[in-house]
Order: sequence, then structure tokens, then C-alpha cells
Amino acid sequence: GTELSSCVTITARTGDDEISNLIVPNGTPGYQPGPPLKKMGWKSSDTRPLSFDGARVPADHLLGERGNGFRQFLEILDGGRISVAALGLGLAQGAYEQALAYARARQQFGRPISKFQAIQFKLADMETEIAAARGLVYRAAWLKDQGRAFAHAASIAKLYTAELSRRVVNEAVQVHGGYGYMDEYPISRFYRDQKVLEIGEGTNEVQRLVIARGIGLSACGRTVPDRHYLATRQTIPVPQSATSIAPSFKKSTASGWSKPVAKRVTLAFAPLTSTRTTERPWRFP
Repeated sequence: GTELSSCVTITARTGDDEISNLIVPNGTPGYQPGPPLKKMGWKSSDTRPLSFDGARVPADHLLGERGNGFRQFLEILDGGRISVAALGLGLAQGAYEQALAYARARQQFGRPISKFQAIQFKLADMETEIAAARGLVYRAAWLKDQGRAFAHAASIAKLYTAELSRRVVNEAVQVHGGYGYMDEYPISRFYRDQKVLEIGEGTNEVQRLVIARGIGLSACGRTVPDRHYLATRQTIPVPQSATSIAPSFKKSTASGWSKPVAKRVTLAFAPLTSTRTTERPWRFP
């Protein structure tokens, strides 16, 4: 809706109980973007209110099938959470590198402050948590690339990196001391830009709801199946044991199913009259 863009995409009601995605070009009669909003951070992102008063677009401006807008919206939201998780990971990494460089350069009591144990512990914690976060983000992205169910993993990665980036940038400002509060150093921008990562693409509270449903819990107190589990449901023939027909998996007496090797095995079974269904949460290789 600005001089930098030619159109906007919106989700709108196109009928009774029908939601669709539409492309609205700039200059459409009845469509008017408002003035840019003043934000605490992400100031390079042009954010404006959009108003529509009798605006109409032709049918070929539908984005996807008519009435499929809400489903498309949810699918994009799931993928977007991986992107925002990557943003959180990158912001945490950048804040950590800023703090590490400053700690090595800043002299106090005749030596760099990186020599003090209190500063070392902060940096060590940052390094440890960032490494863990990177694994969560890569796992969610890998699942999506493989065409597997990834919504649950995306919410886990998004929640963890959002809160991690807050912890890291807060400690990075602390390492900078008073200079961290000044715009002279870039860490102050990191601090402002971080907060939106806990809001955009679903707040931290929403991510916790999604994760809870992913393990079979619901807000109303009844257990409900979630697509995270439905996507891992398998039907296997009864006459053979699970161990013999699924050589890429082994049975662990301590924790149920586990995967011993990072190897993809494709098996084909002849139709049998008797089957049983097992539900096994997938685990990353």
C-alpha cells in the first residue's frame, strides 16, 4: 500500500461462512492506505492501516480458490512461525556477537571485562541457549522441507527463540552497561526490535496453546487429537512384529519408539485382512 509496493493481499469475507484471499492493487477505488504507524522497533518495516469503503476487485484477483482463504491463512501462519523463529535465532546470535566483541574491547580495572567471571557466565549461557535454539529451528524447517507435519515443531521453535532472544538481548545490553542504553551502539536497536518476535505470527501464549494441543490437551479439559499426532499415525500388518517389519526403528523399553540411525527406509506392505493402528510421535534423526 505504499510507493514501494503495487498491491496488498487481504483475507476477506466473500460470502456466508466463506473467507477468501484477495489481491487489491494500489489505486483501486475505495481502497486507501493510511499514514505510517510509529513503532517502537522494526522502523524499516512500513506498517500502515488499510481502509476499504466499497472497494471491488474482479474475480481473477482471487488468490487461490474461493472460500479457501482461512485454510490458506493457517498454512501460511505455520510456515511463518519458522521464519519468525529464524529471526529470533538471528537476533540472538547478533546480540551475542555484539556483547562478546564489546566485552573483549572494554577495559576495566586494567583488563578486558571478558576476563571477569560474571561476564563470562553471561556469554556462556548465551552460546549454550543459541546452540539449542538453532537445533529447534533447523528441525522445524527440515520437517517442512520433507513434507511432514511441522506445525507443532514450528510453534516450539517460535516460542523458544522468541523468549531466548529476549533473554540474550537483555543480557547483551547489561554487558554494555550504560552504553547499551545509548543509540550510539547498535545493541539498543536489537533491544527495541526484539519484542515484536513475541507477538507476531502468534503470541507466546498462543504458541503454548498450540503446543498443548499438540500433546493431546485442550483448554476445555478433554483430550483431543491434533494434526501433529494424526500425521504420524501408521497402520501396520499384525502377523509380523513391529521390529521385524520396520527395520529402521527399534523398540526401547525405557522410552517407547526411538530411531537408531538417520536413514530413510521406504517399506511396502501387501494388503492384509487384519491390521492394528499405532500412534508414535516422530523424533528428529
